[in-house]
Amino acid sequence: MIDLRKGIFSMLGRKSNLKKNEIVKHFMEEGFKKSTIYSIIKRYEVDLSVEDRPRSGRSTHFDKKNLKTNSQKIVKRYWNFLSPIEQMFIIKCLL
Repeated sequence: MIDLRKGIFSMLGRKSNLKKNEIVKHFMEEGFKKSTIYSIIKRYEVDLSVEDRPRSGRSTHFDKKNLKTNSQKIVKRYWNFLSPIEQMFIIKCLL
């Protein structure tokens, strides 16, 4: 999808006299839907980036940074429900 956006953005960015419908015809011949092409053209006109925007929700990959961040969130959420012994154990594990 990013390749399609880059292609359309480059055709629109050229200083040629290409009209929108010519660009749409070109990419429809390559097998893309008309509505998709027009939405990308609209995205260009609104000055949005070629790249995807970051999505909300759970992260798609696992690494140590995410583990530390997520474990800190869990501890903050449930800290008041833990016994003093459990709290001490968590403190020692996080240090």
